[in-house]
Amino acid sequence: MNPDQEYWYAMRVTYGRELKVQAALDNKFKTYVPKCYKTVNRFGHRHYEIASQVSNLIFIYASFYSIQEEKKKDTAAQYLRYIKKRDNDYLTIPNKQMEDFMRVSELPEEKLIPIDIKEGTKLNGQKVRIIEGELAGVEGRIMRLQGNKKVVVNVSNLIAYAISFVPPAWLRKIE
Repeated sequence: MNPDQEYWYAMRVTYGRELKVQAALDNKFKTYVPKCYKTVNRFGHRHYEIASQVSNLIFIYASFYSIQEEKKKDTAAQYLRYIKKRDNDYLTIPNKQMEDFMRVSELPEEKLIPIDIKEGTKLNGQKVRIIEGELAGVEGRIMRLQGNKKVVVNVSNLIAYAISFVPPAWLRKIE
């Protein structure tokens, strides 16, 4: 890993501050936090607000050195913690995988099924590419969920979504 080259880093943010950190870093780095609408009851009134889909997780596209420099001088960036792989290297996500995940996670909630990935879970299945529709070009794996085959898009086994329906004619196998 070249510390001067830009990568997508998956990072933890302490105390549920991912949206605040994203707002503080948006003008400095390209950032992404998967979001959803949550129902909140306050003072007897129910309303919807945008919240993070996965608490304490943010993706930042930058070089290692630029993140380190920002952590030294910005108070919001001090809450960032790198996620490490088993070989003690920092977790980076390939651009294509991150772009596909961002496109899928922006779909309406009724078209997505969040998948709870536990430690050691393997997402196996035939690798496919969607060739038509609004998700043309997205790559994922075919998995059986809820009794049906679904296309699952995941980011380095951190977070995954199953697309509720993709016509089989729109899928092509990838070797």
